[in-house]
Amino acid sequence: MTLKKGDHIEYEEWVDSWKGRIVSMDRDILYLELDRPVSFMRAPEAIDKYAITQELVDERVHAIGVDTMQFFEDKGVKVPRGKWTRYRHSHSRLEYILTMPLDLNDIIGFCSIHYPMDPLCWVQAVTLRIVPISLSEAKYLGAKITKLR
Repeated sequence: MTLKKGDHIEYEEWVDSWKGRIVSMDRDILYLELDRPVSFMRAPEAIDKYAITQELVDERVHAIGVDTMQFFEDKGVKVPRGKWTRYRHSHSRLEYILTMPLDLNDIIGFCSIHYPMDPLCWVQAVTLRIVPISLSEAKYLGAKITKLR
């Protein structure tokens, strides 16, 4: 199947799926504009973390992943109230859902000060509107792509 910009697709991994429109394709990366934004921790496993930019995400942070929360805790930063969610069929923490959203620039600022050598410090705090999917990783995972229209 040949994919191109503008195609509406469903991307499936394991038991989860995401629907959206292809907005760009660059070498091995398919940029999928989602019908419904998704937190980083609920995004496809084949996401290319290094391709995430501020242009692909919401300005407001609603959920923070375990690693980014650990960065805050390690520096003694108090995070606003919220509640932990768990992985399906597991007691492991998935993400911290905030009662009130934060500004992504505040998290990026914290990361640039305290973890300047870690380009992924802020990534687990994003809500993605557009997901960069590594096609080689998707193939390795056995993901399925279906054209919708």
